[in-house]
Amino acid sequence: MQTECESYVMVRELHHLNEEYQLAPTQLKTVILTDIRLIEDALSLLNVDTTPPM
Repeated sequence: MQTECESYVMVRELHHLNEEYQLAPTQLKTVILTDIRLIEDALSLLNVDTTPPM
């Protein structure tokens, strides 16, 4: 349950960052893109943690 909540919060943050990225001046786009990549990496780790072993 906690992992689902964390994933939900991160996905919402990605949505907000995507909107910010679209409106941001060029100088800020690289910073926002770095944040997006960090959240994507965190989501990947959460998915690995919740994937049952085969």
